[in-house]
Amino acid sequence: MSPAMTGAILGFAIGFMGFICLRIVANRIGARGVTPEPQKTAAIVRIVALADWLFFTVLGFFFGPMMFATQA
Repeated sequence: MSPAMTGAILGFAIGFMGFICLRIVANRIGARGVTPEPQKTAAIVRIVALADWLFFTVLGFFFGPMMFATQA
């Protein structure tokens, strides 16, 4: 497996943990209020959770070769 794929897999796993945590936070925010404001905040946190997951996967893909590359 290439260093880029290893980094992407590690980034995917780390991003997925953050995604789960942020989704839990968004559900708690959404359940607390009756007004539209908590629902808007929860929607924003859900979007940030998805962006976080994707960001860490791409970041791992690019930083993986830097971390796992061997020097000649």
